[in-house]
Amino acid sequence: MRLGDLDREFDVLVVGGGAFGCGVAREAALNGLSVALVERDDLASGTSSASSKMIHGGLRYLEHNELGLVRQALREREVLEKLAPELVLPCPFLAPVYRGGSRGMLKLRMGLWLYDLLARPARSRRRSMHSSEGLRAMEPDLNQRGLRGGGRFWDWRTYDSRMVAEIGACASRSGAVVVTRAEAGPPRGTVGRFEVDVTDRIEGGVVTVRAKSVIATVGPWSDSYRKTRDPNAKSHTRLSSGIHLVVPRITNEHAVVINARSDGRVFFVLPFFGRTLIGTTERDVTGDPRSLTVEDRDIDYLLEETNTVLADRTLSRDDVISSFIGVRTLAEDDHANPSSTSREQQVWEEPAGVVHVIGGKLTTWRLIARELLERATAAAGLTIDDGTRSRTTPIVSEGLYMPDHMPDDTTALLDLARRTHALTAEDLLRRRTPIMLTNPPKPEVIERLEAQLSEVRAQPG
Repeated sequence: MRLGDLDREFDVLVVGGGAFGCGVAREAALNGLSVALVERDDLASGTSSASSKMIHGGLRYLEHNELGLVRQALREREVLEKLAPELVLPCPFLAPVYRGGSRGMLKLRMGLWLYDLLARPARSRRRSMHSSEGLRAMEPDLNQRGLRGGGRFWDWRTYDSRMVAEIGACASRSGAVVVTRAEAGPPRGTVGRFEVDVTDRIEGGVVTVRAKSVIATVGPWSDSYRKTRDPNAKSHTRLSSGIHLVVPRITNEHAVVINARSDGRVFFVLPFFGRTLIGTTERDVTGDPRSLTVEDRDIDYLLEETNTVLADRTLSRDDVISSFIGVRTLAEDDHANPSSTSREQQVWEEPAGVVHVIGGKLTTWRLIARELLERATAAAGLTIDDGTRSRTTPIVSEGLYMPDHMPDDTTALLDLARRTHALTAEDLLRRRTPIMLTNPPKPEVIERLEAQLSEVRAQPG
């Protein structure tokens, strides 16, 4: 779909195609509202493709007494597993405790007890505590030196950007107009009669979209987008960058929760399509998120801290297959450490009724989308259901195709591109599949795929 599909009036215009934006488009379309989503780049091209790829309650948030947020996320974890069982997958986690670390056995035992109390898991997925020998039996590569024991619990994994693409595809099937590589200008007007100029970044041209309500889900660009309308608008966001590394497989079936020995931060070692994903770091940043790059100091930090819990091997930079950086949007607060800043979303309306959001977790994208749509439709005098359709309509409508290496036959990849709004090789190989992260193709292979995608884009419809 391109700009011509936007040349009419909509009940809802969504600016931004991450998890929250695609979630709003899906929620609105399932309610029978006319809705358009406009994304400057690709779906999930920002924060929603750079997470630790977990659907989880957030065990570490219990330390900050965010019980409500954890319980909400744990409940939503169950809903998403039913809506997208091929994308939201249970995974056993180990939390080792080392002598001299910031987390003791008693604290871990109480934390896992509370986590299970909030989650109410099936018996087969309840927590368990283990000796150092028990942990080593489950994951032989764990360093035994100073290991006191630890706990085993369950959380869920996903491939974040593919999930977002599937949410967008679900919205399209339900009637939403989804246009990528199109940039939205500042909204003019007020509730019931907004106008937004949208520029096609591929073919050129501008169309003016008319909408009764506008919802901005632009993540790290929240402040800058609001200031295109009002240069004096107050900044609300705090930006925190985080990197992840993909390395050869270093665990069996378990993910491992690590408390960094140098600063006590929590990060994860996760199974990832036959590889291992390590991350994330957290660092306050300013400026344009698109200009950020992975820094050597952050790579070294993750490798060094991971090596402290490995028994018979040492990871080096030569082991890094790929890396990526993302920017999390947090609400401004007085905490010096971004790890201590709340992940709970903030939803508000600017003067004249444009609805904005900052903060929030990938796990609760559906609930945040619902909150945004409720706020926008109430202001515009539109009605929606009680949320039943959103809770029960599957996200993935057919068998999931997601190879971890470049196939010789690209037919299925091109079909995937058509269905999920992928326009470039990067869209397909980085966000619809993990190929660029797990087995990066040679440049000439990517060039051939780009040529095939150009032919697909040239086809009518």
